[in-house]
Amino acid sequence: MKIGEAAKQTGLSVSNIRFYEKKGLLEPVRDQGSSYRNYTEEDIRRLKLILVYRKMEVPVEQIHGILSGKEDSRQVIRRQEQQLDDRIKELEGAVWLCRRMAEEENPAQIDPDSYLRSIQQEERKGTKFGQITDLLEDFSDYTISGSQGAFLALFGGWAGIAKLLASGVVWAVFVFCFVNACRQEPVYVQSIVFWGGLLAVYTVEFF
Repeated sequence: MKIGEAAKQTGLSVSNIRFYEKKGLLEPVRDQGSSYRNYTEEDIRRLKLILVYRKMEVPVEQIHGILSGKEDSRQVIRRQEQQLDDRIKELEGAVWLCRRMAEEENPAQIDPDSYLRSIQQEERKGTKFGQITDLLEDFSDYTISGSQGAFLALFGGWAGIAKLLASGVVWAVFVFCFVNACRQEPVYVQSIVFWGGLLAVYTVEFF
């Protein structure tokens, strides 16, 4: 069958199917004498299996590992379940915070110190809140190229050395976090990708 029929049978879009082909998740045969792909029943089953894994938010790279036999499907699913559980716990803390602030007469005028103390108390009980993931944008203010005015105002003639030291400290922190993420058991790919990407971008900026 052609790609349009495969899309109808799986509920995937044509572009989704082509994306999975490009990533090597399936390789439909081509009709002799033409460039059209011919999707078999096994290809359809494979696409539906991919769809099931994606519904669990399993990354495409790990799905490829499962389908190619390089990764154990049970281990991948266990790791994904743990990551989703962690996200649910974070959302529970965020929902609690939203409900509490919604009860305020004017949420824009709250005492942030009071809320931060409450958040710390909840965190001690094991409640998780959303992680701050906008570090890259914030730390760009402290790179050698992006902080000339601030450092000159603070350190005057020592601004160059101060910027170098600050950038080196931030870079070292990223290295530590990346190495720590790689050594965690079980391995969390999203954490490795996050810290690795942050480290790579900052390294380019720093050096």
